[in-house]
Amino acid sequence: MQSDRNAASIQPKPTRLIRAPMLGTADPSSSDNEPDDSTHSGFVEPYQPHADQRTAIRQLLDDLDISDDEGRRIFVLALEYEIGAFQQVVLERLEPIEERVPAADEGLEDIARAAKQLLQLLDGASEETSNRILQGMAHADIFNRVADTRYLSSLRCEIDRLACACEKGMRPDHRPRGPADEASRRFIDLLAGIYSECFEAKPTPEPTESFTRILRTVVEQTGLPVRFDESLVRDTLSNTEAAG
Repeated sequence: MQSDRNAASIQPKPTRLIRAPMLGTADPSSSDNEPDDSTHSGFVEPYQPHADQRTAIRQLLDDLDISDDEGRRIFVLALEYEIGAFQQVVLERLEPIEERVPAADEGLEDIARAAKQLLQLLDGASEETSNRILQGMAHADIFNRVADTRYLSSLRCEIDRLACACEKGMRPDHRPRGPADEASRRFIDLLAGIYSECFEAKPTPEPTESFTRILRTVVEQTGLPVRFDESLVRDTLSNTEAAG
């Protein structure tokens, strides 16, 4: 019986199910408004990150040494659900920009192709070859930094980001047309919530602090249309704290 109580005491806190009003509409929770379809509740499909995206986010959490391994694991899972909800509840209700960004030129296409080929070569390299690469990189580093398997994993992530950046010009830009700041505030607030719940720590807006570094990495890795300058983060966190 005692062991059952102990096991129950370490269960992770449940992630909130988002019920958010459509941007630009009145608050549906108000008694003055009739129920409409401007809110969503029910099943939310989690965001499915690429392996390199999940690795980059998890690597940052490990580097920050925040919480413990289980807390970091739960944070990543909760983050995937919150991103899925954000896309489903907020972004899908915004009118996308119809204009396309300029198509990538041949130079960008060549770089993207070369980056993907390099990734394939690195992924197919033997352990001996990988170790030689790491030894050579460590020897050539003017700052005498250690190059280990985590370094090689981060390098793969950066090469993948390079390939994606070069290809992005071929796809439509889906950033919201109008209330972009409001969408950004929504996401910052969501991330602050799971940060507090999973790590039992208060998020702070300083650029060098863990919350802002996590926010920046998540946005960069996922490509979410979220603005994260310090003033917006600071204002959003202040309002969240005041409301709480």
